Amino acid sequence: MSKENRRLDETEKGVCTTLLDLGVSAQRIRSLLKDSSGKPLTLRDIHNHRVVNNKTAASRMSDEQLLMSAVDDMLTNDIGSNAVYAY
Repeated sequence: MSKENRRLDETEKGVCTTLLDLGVSAQRIRSLLKDSSGKPLTLRDIHNHRVVNNKTAASRMSDEQLLMSAVDDMLTNDIGSNAVYAY
């Protein structure tokens, strides 16, 4: 399977990014893009796009926003954890 045949164009990248932001599963995104483009995409392709998308989003955030995001993630994923925001 050639990587060039699986490469997403800008429109497909935009659709993929939007769906990832909405929390759609990688399997559904792969299926949708595969059906619409005919490209033999893999789940790894979608995962790789998610990683690039997250890094791009993080690079636009300030240190304070990154810290608040990390704390919010901790509060969501670690049951019983607490945090106090003080400015």
